[in-house]
Amino acid sequence: MFVRHAYIAAMNARYESLHYDQDSSRANGRSRSAVASEAIISPPFGSAQHDVISTPLGEADLIFDDRERLLGLDWVEFAPRTARLLHLQHRINRQMIKSRPAPTQLRSAIERYFAGDLLAVSSLPLQLGGTPFQRQVWSALQMIPAGATESYSELSRRIRKPNASRAVGRANGANLIGIVVPCHRVIGADRSLTGYGGGLDRKCWLLEHERLHSDQKR
Repeated sequence: MFVRHAYIAAMNARYESLHYDQDSSRANGRSRSAVASEAIISPPFGSAQHDVISTPLGEADLIFDDRERLLGLDWVEFAPRTARLLHLQHRINRQMIKSRPAPTQLRSAIERYFAGDLLAVSSLPLQLGGTPFQRQVWSALQMIPAGATESYSELSRRIRKPNASRAVGRANGANLIGIVVPCHRVIGADRSLTGYGGGLDRKCWLLEHERLHSDQKR
């Protein structure tokens, strides 16, 4: 009950103004206004629901639509951030969030991931918002295999925007669907762990979990 009230309270908070990534516009040789025109929110999807599930790393908030597509997966202590990103990427406000048990396929896939079946979350249906650049980065994140890591500069080169490392980092930080869109697999150029929205302890645990279970399958 406390978690749900905290979530609703967060949804009541003021949302930060939408900002456009100047690094991305420079990297692509486009103006700020051109980037702004790409701030496309996701198509209408009806109502949104959420459920809180327990994981080895703490309670996680699952947000999904009425077609059982995943909109968000974040840790409950970051409810204000979740609310801000939902608003920016999907224009969801608190009146649109209903509490109900998560669909079986979503809950089961996440439980199997934490049990060692790392591919269980790879085929979940997602509903991504964000700009085309952000979605490009998020799609590239999903191509990093479990057990592997990639630096921001490597990721930017892979999407053919070699000068957009900072913009890639910002898109990484705006990822609303943790674990499934594995932003935790991105590390620093010196191979050190860098910032992660869920905290470095969680990032370290996830990477070790994936290394362990990917090694076991080789």
